[in-house]
Amino acid sequence: MATVEQTWELKLDEISSHKWVHIAFTWNFILGLRYFENGRMIANTTSSQSIDKGSSDQHTFLTIGKAASTDKVQHDNLQLYGLNIWYSFISTEQVMDNYKRGKTFGNLLLY
Repeated sequence: MATVEQTWELKLDEISSHKWVHIAFTWNFILGLRYFENGRMIANTTSSQSIDKGSSDQHTFLTIGKAASTDKVQHDNLQLYGLNIWYSFISTEQVMDNYKRGKTFGNLLLY
């Protein structure tokens, strides 16, 4: 996750394969970047690094699956059932609610 001046990064173990997994990422300046599987927070970081303002705008894309710059293929059969993107941060409780009920709520940008 990146803003114009800072970037937050999580290194994750492999996501469970051969079964459906509900994943979610949330971020804000205070709580940092959080990663959830099936409604439970698995990893988080509040640490950020400064971005060189002279660098290209590399953080304007959302990549799902294998990044174009990566040669290694870890999953050759990615299936996506749904994608929700909110304008604003959602709480841990809202992530769990979305997992349990498929519930969508305010500030939904894309469904």
